[in-house]
Amino acid sequence: IGSKSFTRCVNLENIVLPEGLKRIDDSYESYSNYGAFYGCTSLKSVTSPSTLEYIGDYAFSQCTSLKKIEMKSGLSSIGQHAFAYCNRLKEVILPNTLTNCDGGAFRGCTALEEITLPKGLKQLGYEYESSNDNMWDYERGVFSGCASLKKIILPEGLETISQFTFEQCANLTEIVIPEGVSFIGKNAFRGCQKLNSVSLPSTLTRCSTTPFSGCNQLTEIKCLAL
Repeated sequence: IGSKSFTRCVNLENIVLPEGLKRIDDSYESYSNYGAFYGCTSLKSVTSPSTLEYIGDYAFSQCTSLKKIEMKSGLSSIGQHAFAYCNRLKEVILPNTLTNCDGGAFRGCTALEEITLPKGLKQLGYEYESSNDNMWDYERGVFSGCASLKKIILPEGLETISQFTFEQCANLTEIVIPEGVSFIGKNAFRGCQKLNSVSLPSTLTRCSTTPFSGCNQLTEIKCLAL
């Protein structure tokens, strides 16, 4: 399915994607953020096939009536902003075949309270560090601005938590970063005002600048790394 295929089809309520479909493509135009189903504001449900491997950039961004997504085994990558600003999204089920979730994928999903990330996931966002805090950086946080997020379970196989990943998750109270994570990007947990406990793994080799900036209720850090 090409980018912009169903952009702003505001009366579209349900989608059943066919078996055999492998990709929902990115936009190949510079500075375009119109994914295949971008802005389908009445969309309530999406049924994905087992053959789907990639969900492209902005594919379902601003589908503001979408409450649940369940992706089947076979999906390996979710593009940037794929489900950004789906502000009624409460339930996300992702398969263990998922290895990569790009920047901003669930940014601004303000109703999302809990998510379990799959065992196969290796990377959250980009292992990228810019020199300045510009708007593009803020847009890259996978769960940035998920203000209702209280609980997230990170998988053992995770290696990278990129910059701004959980920035402004104001209701997140506790995070256990599993063994295997070697890199935490700058401002990864910035502004998580209720975060009070953090556990860092022995595998951590690089922690960038100000990852816990503004976490003013943080009282406990357990660090197993040397």
